[in-house]
Order: sequence, then structure tokens, then C-alpha cells
Amino acid sequence: MKLSNACRSIDSDLRAVHTVDRLACERNAALQVGRALLFVGCSVAAARAQSFQGIGDLPGGIFESAAYGVSADGSTVVGLSKSAAGSEAIRWRASGLISLGDLAGGPVESFASGANYDGTILVGSGRDATTHRGVRWDGTVLTQLPQVSGHAGYSSCQGISSDGATLSAFNSNGTIAGYSSVTAVRIDNGVLTALPYGN
Repeated sequence: MKLSNACRSIDSDLRAVHTVDRLACERNAALQVGRALLFVGCSVAAARAQSFQGIGDLPGGIFESAAYGVSADGSTVVGLSKSAAGSEAIRWRASGLISLGDLAGGPVESFASGANYDGTILVGSGRDATTHRGVRWDGTVLTQLPQVSGHAGYSSCQGISSDGATLSAFNSNGTIAGYSSVTAVRIDNGVLTALPYGN
């Protein structure tokens, strides 16, 4: 009986040692996995580290520029800059900053506010002899956007889809200094649609 009890005691002790060893092994493995995840996490965080860079300014005039939009791929920044001619829409890429020009007939007061996925199509506002108009740039080629009947006044285009096919804008029935009606519009491949008012 004593021998049997002794054997049971030894067997119990061996199980306890085995359990302790197994738990220690599991803790060690978890620690190694945790270290690996920490390393990966630090590597990802380092890869996503943010940085800031000025986009510069057009020559002439006071030194003043602003960024209003960026393409989804990060290659193109759009906005405005002051030059000797006035306030001009701009496009910045790694190659540098350029003016996008303005509509003819009025003071130079254009700006770019949006870009498609890769920055090949841009939208914003230009100034003609009467008021500001919604515009689009294909590369650097400027086109005035259509407006709905009864709202041929002050307008601007702020939104553009990733593929550049759909634009969002607003049209008003007056100038920037005064108007009594504004309507949102969308332009799909050149087709203009006034959007309904909400309740």
C-alpha cells in the first residue's frame, strides 16, 4: 500500500512538473509572438510616418498659397497662389508648382479644389467678366462647366469622382456679392442635372 501511495505521489509530481513546463513554454511562445507583433506594428507605424512639405508659391505678388485638395494617390495637390496677376489656381506635383490659369475677361481669381484619383482631371472655380464659374481642367486645359436654366450666375465645382467622370457643383442666380437662389448640380460625362432640394 505504501509503495502504491509512493508511486501515485511520484506520478502526481511528474504531472505537475509537466504542467509547469507546458505553461512556461506557452508563456514563452506568447511572449515571442507578442514581440513579433510589436516589431511588425513598429515597422508599419514607421512606414506610415507623416511628414510636412510646403508647396511653394507662384512668382510675383505677395507670398501666399493654399492647398484645398489632394488626389487619392497623393501625387497631386491643388489650391491657389498669389501672383503678380492676381489669385491663380495651382497644381503641385513632385516636379513643382504650376499655374492653371483662369477664364478670360475678368480679374484673375481662380482656384482648384478637387482632383480625380491620379490628379489628371481637376475642378474648381474661374472668374470671367461677370462672376465666378465652375471649371474643369483636363491636364492644364481649362473648360467652363455648364449651368442650369435660371441659375446662370455665380457657380463653383468642388467634387469629382475617382475616374473624373462625375462632378458635383452648385449654381446660383446672382453674383458672389448677392444671389437669392442656389441649386446643387451633378455633371456626368458632360450631362448636367439639377439635384432636388431636401425636405
